[in-house]
Amino acid sequence: MTAGRTDNEEIRSEETGGTHDGGLTVREQTQNLLVFAANMGLGYLAAPVVYVGLTQAALLEALGHDNATSNLPSSVVMCLTPVPIVMAWYFPAVRMLKPVIVACYLIHVLAAAVVVLALVSPTADWVVGAVIFHAAAVGIANGTSSAFQWEMLGRGVAESRRGAAFSLAFGLGPILAVLGSLGSQMVLDGRLGSSPFSGLDFRWNFALLFVVTAPIMGLGAWLSTKYILHPPPVEAPRQPFRTVVFGGLREFVSYRIILITVLAYVLVYMGYMILPTIALYTKTATGEAAQNFVGYQNSLRFGFKVVAGFVLGWLLTRTHPKAGTLVTSGLCLCSVLWALLAPGQWFLLSFGLMGAGELFDVYFRNYVICCSPRSQMRRNVAFLSMIGLPIGLTPYVYGRVVDQVGAFSDSYSSTATVTVNGPTHTYQASGTGTRGFTIALDPVTNGNATARLTGTITDPGTLDTFTLGVNWGDPLSADNETTHTCQSSATGTQEFTMEHQYKDFSDSMDDPYTINATLYSDKGFQAAFKVSLCLLALGLMLIFWWMPRNPRPRAADPAALELGSRTTLDGPPHGAGS
Repeated sequence: MTAGRTDNEEIRSEETGGTHDGGLTVREQTQNLLVFAANMGLGYLAAPVVYVGLTQAALLEALGHDNATSNLPSSVVMCLTPVPIVMAWYFPAVRMLKPVIVACYLIHVLAAAVVVLALVSPTADWVVGAVIFHAAAVGIANGTSSAFQWEMLGRGVAESRRGAAFSLAFGLGPILAVLGSLGSQMVLDGRLGSSPFSGLDFRWNFALLFVVTAPIMGLGAWLSTKYILHPPPVEAPRQPFRTVVFGGLREFVSYRIILITVLAYVLVYMGYMILPTIALYTKTATGEAAQNFVGYQNSLRFGFKVVAGFVLGWLLTRTHPKAGTLVTSGLCLCSVLWALLAPGQWFLLSFGLMGAGELFDVYFRNYVICCSPRSQMRRNVAFLSMIGLPIGLTPYVYGRVVDQVGAFSDSYSSTATVTVNGPTHTYQASGTGTRGFTIALDPVTNGNATARLTGTITDPGTLDTFTLGVNWGDPLSADNETTHTCQSSATGTQEFTMEHQYKDFSDSMDDPYTINATLYSDKGFQAAFKVSLCLLALGLMLIFWWMPRNPRPRAADPAALELGSRTTLDGPPHGAGS
């Protein structure tokens, strides 16, 4: 705050369009601008891990968990979206901005270390807990860091210079995400180009991916110490929680345009949260494990986002705030349609469309800023973030739809146990099937320790297709998980034969292996995709018919204090794009 001005005078200046750069020199503002852009870029580089969803779902699926559990990390992150409001209330002092941002990056390092320790432990018993802890920590750190860094930018960079920060952060930043995604795929594949560098269990490959994240986030913590900000001589006191949060929320939703915007945002966000389920659909669509495509999926996701970031920014400068929300929501809908209809590996393009469409969050925030007086911009954006609380369970619900809907939409499992007797390697098989199909193990005696799995799938629906996934209980083998695609059958029955060679067995003792065969039908995924399409279509209808092209804030009390009694967080100026 400049000398001789009261808090209310400063807020009045902002209401009439004044700027606030904290009295910083051009050089100091440039440093803040570059630190902000660099930190956003580091977040993109570490996106395969810190963007909770695809990688975590692939890890839990590889460990044998169902779709609902695999989607749980995404739900945990969304449920923690109200935390930035609490943090902003608890730390109202401007001098706390930089320490809180640094602490958020260090939380990332700690959470990654916990997952690494769980993955390299002899058993995988507490990997799920570690991944859920990581998701919770990332949800808290990402949301809080984002809110505080946006305020740091608002206080530390003049409004006229923020466009450069947005171009660097959201135009060039996704390029780092593409590089990070390709690198993550090489790590998960255990290969550097055509040269293998890991013959270990897949858990070690995931552990290496989380290890690499730690120094990236550590660098972000160090860079955050380079922010320059001059706190006011007298800091604003912490206000009562009920007054700040509940009173402000009531005012937020009482404005009709903002209320309609929030409803559209919720519908689009819930439809967008189908993304982890689309990732799990990889096995059904391609016949290969989801972890084999995680890096490529993220590469398409962020590659399309690079192009969309520039194009949508240009569109915003040429049209109106509503255009960005309409186009991005439409891209999300096209992504789900593509996943539902595209055959084979062509379906992977849905990740690119969704990557471009997920910029809807940026453009809905920009729309809310256009609806808000300057003194209420940060508060209103924080409340919009809090809307993620009811959205948080959406991925889990999609997973339950996949697992439960319809008679043959389940993943039906059948288990058999095979014992390899040394030294002749005679297989003693036992086990029975469950609904939908049966399996049997043929006793095989040979020196290669090869087991043959046979079975029959029976389904009254002669047009249904299935994917049979088999876990051979041999985690040290690169072929521990194999799949077999069963096309539709006019008779309603299909037979299959699969073989696996065991490498980890002893010639002097019996080695028991448990084989799990799981039958996947695409009916459950189709049902989940259709739910997502309905939500996105409803959101698009609200945007098209009820949200005005050029929203304006309603009259506001110039003396109204914002969340935490701080001066305003200036959001992206109209036309800045993403």
